[in-house]
Amino acid sequence: MLPSCSSLDRKHLMWNSIWNLQVPHKVKHMIWWATHNALPSLYNLWRRNVVRSVLCSSCKSDSEDIVHVLWSYVSLIPIWESNEVTTKLLKYKFFLFADLWEMLLKMKESLDVSLMAMIFW
Repeated sequence: MLPSCSSLDRKHLMWNSIWNLQVPHKVKHMIWWATHNALPSLYNLWRRNVVRSVLCSSCKSDSEDIVHVLWSYVSLIPIWESNEVTTKLLKYKFFLFADLWEMLLKMKESLDVSLMAMIFW
């Protein structure tokens, strides 16, 4: 077997982690789109010159990117603080949902990743 780029290994692990989830297919697809930064957040729409502002219209305190919508939005914090493992993750600043997902996978022994996918849905 030929050596491969570590980013290919990362993508392969990411791909398998999503498609092996015990959740409905629509949830798997949403997680796949989120890890590929392909959901229509205001930030992604701004990058394509569709909207003029990236400011979250609900909280008005942060850029509406995928991480904000699915993880760091102020109304979600009480949900994450209700679990010891996710509370620890709140101290990290994730710039991409793929990085958050990778961290969740590393903690799969103490965290139900399928449940997390359903919560993100």
